[in-house]
Amino acid sequence: MGKLNWGVPAGLITIAVLLTAGAYAGLEVLPESTHYQGSQIQGNYRIDFAVYDTQGGNEFAAQGFVAPGEGRYTYVYQLFNISGAANFGIEYFQISGISQGAVSNQSQIGSADDLAGGIAAEDAYFDASLTKGAWEFENGTLIVGKHSAFLVISSNNDWAAGGYTIDRSSEFPVPGGDGNEVPEPMTLLLLGMGGFGLLGSRRSR
Repeated sequence: MGKLNWGVPAGLITIAVLLTAGAYAGLEVLPESTHYQGSQIQGNYRIDFAVYDTQGGNEFAAQGFVAPGEGRYTYVYQLFNISGAANFGIEYFQISGISQGAVSNQSQIGSADDLAGGIAAEDAYFDASLTKGAWEFENGTLIVGKHSAFLVISSNNDWAAGGYTIDRSSEFPVPGGDGNEVPEPMTLLLLGMGGFGLLGSRRSR
């Protein structure tokens, strides 16, 4: 099991992931979102993400996928472990910096079968403060050439941009640098303090 990295600034998302650029470079599984969607590639790894608005076009639910818990917005992430040494398996995917109050209980984090052979996480949970979340992939199941199932959070809070961190077996964590951003639930209070400048366009893919 990977060691979670809690040492990140408040307001950022930290995601432990593995991604790549080879055979999976053209594979897209997430339903298209009219609210927000994007993808980040760092080295050998890729993360796709989308935010669906249940009141403004919930394409995730329309395709038959079910989000955990309740909330207006559905955050979905998907990891692609595309190239590198065969023993580099994703150990966990972590987001850190969810705004206080953006989620209220453990039922709002989980996963969904992507119907495309995605590897399911062994466990999904928030920390005690409900500001950090993680999905664990044990025993090296998410190896090179594989991708994850949909990793899902529900929240009544809309998104702001945050960074991510990649962690994997047989290597040290690799932090996401400037320009590597994924959506995270953010409170209206924090948005009013400057988060609107992070929103940008609805579609970045």
